[in-house]
Amino acid sequence: MIKLTQKCWAAVLALLFPVLAIGQDTLPLPVLLDAVYSETPALHVARTGLTTLSEDRASQRARKLPNLAFSISGTSVTNTLTTPPDASPDASTTATTTTPIGATLSFSQSLYTGGINTLLVQRVDFAIDAGAYRLTQTESDVLYQTLAAWQAWQQATDAVSVAEKNVARLEKHYERTQALIEFGRARNTELLVAEASLEGGKASLLFMRNAVLTAENNIAELYGQQPPQPDAESAAPLLMKIVDLIPATLEQAQEIASNAPSIRAAQSDLEQAKTANGIASGVLRPQLTLNGSYTTSTNNSGKGSAENNSQIGVSMAYNFFRGGEVWSEYRKSLQQIKQAEQNIRLQSRTVAANVRSAWLGLNNAYANNDALRKSLELAVASRDAINEEVEVGRSTLLELLDAEQQIFDSEQQWQDAQYAIASAQIQLIYAIGLITPELLDLTAYNPKLYSEQIRVLGLGASKQFSPQPTPR
Repeated sequence: MIKLTQKCWAAVLALLFPVLAIGQDTLPLPVLLDAVYSETPALHVARTGLTTLSEDRASQRARKLPNLAFSISGTSVTNTLTTPPDASPDASTTATTTTPIGATLSFSQSLYTGGINTLLVQRVDFAIDAGAYRLTQTESDVLYQTLAAWQAWQQATDAVSVAEKNVARLEKHYERTQALIEFGRARNTELLVAEASLEGGKASLLFMRNAVLTAENNIAELYGQQPPQPDAESAAPLLMKIVDLIPATLEQAQEIASNAPSIRAAQSDLEQAKTANGIASGVLRPQLTLNGSYTTSTNNSGKGSAENNSQIGVSMAYNFFRGGEVWSEYRKSLQQIKQAEQNIRLQSRTVAANVRSAWLGLNNAYANNDALRKSLELAVASRDAINEEVEVGRSTLLELLDAEQQIFDSEQQWQDAQYAIASAQIQLIYAIGLITPELLDLTAYNPKLYSEQIRVLGLGASKQFSPQPTPR
């Protein structure tokens, strides 16, 4: 595998961006990446989902702990005896009021659940692993899209520079043709052709400027505002880091890609399915629970009395019949295991195919670049030779114009080949699964701090909240 050295990258960037000045009116690539990584809604959705799973894990772990409950009650009871109208005079009315007050402390502890409580925690743990890998994949997708948009923006900006140089060359050729007509050394037909070529060059320049506007609009959607010119030099260190990660062989690339986030997420899904199967099996077993309570009560009926009561015991529950629901869930879990196993195969094959495609694309880009560089050298040599022949009348201005056009076409194609190499390198590292925030010097996401920020928001401490990655 051929790699561009740092010196080569510097030369490429100097060639591709000769007119860009670095200053306050430029947008460095690290600034764009940081803005996208911090503010992209898709990343916030994935992070919030991961935080939710963390809270679910705490909830499931609490199921293993004993449950304690305390209750207190006070009841006023009034009993009234009323003398009927036809009763004897000695009859009287008596009212008795009692107010019993009681307090109860109870507890329960699961002794045996068929392993369900442990499996519930494990299932959430595997879900968190899968969520973390999917977050990593989403980060990789977003960062790759940003790098691709940046490449397209730079390419469109540089294409304008090349087109402007071509228009200047065509204007010079047009003026030269006019001068030669005055001396009778050129024909009006050649002047018309030169004028048509000049107008065509201007039209091409206008088209490329529109392409820049389109690329700027794509960057604005990522950046959140209209960007200035791209800071070409800011991309060199990041591109060099990407180049340094390119494996030497396709086999090495495939080996690294075997741990891609999408594959690891599918493997965690399989573990989730296995724990779901264990939970379904656990429901078929009896459940044992230790229960206990202590109650004290006082009856203030005028005499005053107290009563204390305590009890402890073990209860067993077993589902004899639930309409086939339990066995249906068990069979469902088996199918989920099969589905997860097939998904691992699918993800592995997809990643392997993407790596092979990116590897071939990079090799083709290198080969195409060498061929186009030689084509440009030959076009320049041909133009110089034809220009000398025009001076002595052995070649026409039309032939010189064709040679100039050939230089422009070759220069533009070679420039595109340079971008194709850089894009293919980024695509290969993305396919392998190595486009990460750490690679691009971004602040790493911290789930713990993110969860704390969410809790602060839930307590009403901040109405305006924008979750940010953890500062290092």
